Amino acid sequence: MAPRFARPLKLVLLAGVLWIAFVLPWPGPGWVEPTKPTVTAVAFALLSRRLRVGSWPVTITFCLMFFLYGIVVAYVTSFQPGNDMAGASPDTRATMLYFLAMLFSPISLWGPVLFGSLAYAWASRVWSNNRFERSRGASSVSQGGSG
Repeated sequence: MAPRFARPLKLVLLAGVLWIAFVLPWPGPGWVEPTKPTVTAVAFALLSRRLRVGSWPVTITFCLMFFLYGIVVAYVTSFQPGNDMAGASPDTRATMLYFLAMLFSPISLWGPVLFGSLAYAWASRVWSNNRFERSRGASSVSQGGSG
C-alpha cells in the first residue's frame, strides 16, 4: 500500500514540472506563445487523469492559475519604469489592469479552462471505458465465454 502522501506528492510534482515548462520560453514561431496556457492545461488534465492523481476540481483550479498568473505579472510590471502605467493613478492603473485581463482572458482563462476540462472529461470517459472492457473481457474468459 502506498503512503498517504504519495498521491498529493505526485500531484504537486506534476503541477510543478508543468508550471516550470509553462514559464520557460518555448521554441517555435510567434503563435506558439499564446497557446502555452492551453497546451499546458491539456497536458495537466491528461497526465493527472492517467496517473490517477487528479480530479475535476483540481483540473479546474490548475487551469485558473494561468489567469491569476497573468494578472499578477501585469500588476507587477505596471510599476516598472518605462511602462505606460508607471506614473498612473491607482484608479487608472486598476482600470487598465482590468481591461488588460479581459483582453487576454481568451488566452489565459477561457482556453485553458475549456480545453483542460474537455481533455479531462475525454480522458475520464476513454480510460474508464477501457478499464471496464478489460474487466468485462477477463470475467467472460474466466467464465468460459468467447470474449
